[in-house]
Amino acid sequence: MGDAACGGAAPRAAAGCAPDAGEERPASGTPRPGAARPDVLIRHRAASAAGREAARTIAAEVRRGGVEVAGIRAARAVPGTREVRYLRHGDAAAAERLAARLRDRWGSAWQVREPGSARTAPQASAARRAPAHTLEVWLPHR
Repeated sequence: MGDAACGGAAPRAAAGCAPDAGEERPASGTPRPGAARPDVLIRHRAASAAGREAARTIAAEVRRGGVEVAGIRAARAVPGTREVRYLRHGDAAAAERLAARLRDRWGSAWQVREPGSARTAPQASAARRAPAHTLEVWLPHR
């Protein structure tokens, strides 16, 4: 996957998430007790074949780094840039490390967003749908 596969434009749809027919689920739905690293949830634009393929490629890269992928989900609205979001302030360093790995592989266009950041659009974060010790990767593909 090249940089074009990880690029994108501003969202047009309303905020929220939709199930994806190709949704990937983790092998085990139970959180790992005492996990040293957060799991990663990857979100892509709903009905985007390019987004779904990019999400699968990102998932493989995350796993190569020794991090568990909590799942791949489709969202009706996604940010206009590639983002790594953390849901707990204690996961900021892990989010930066993940973004650095993705930057090394696909270029510098990865942003790290903190909870409550004014630039964390769309508003519908997975915070209520994912364990707090989870990083989110948001992909803007059309």
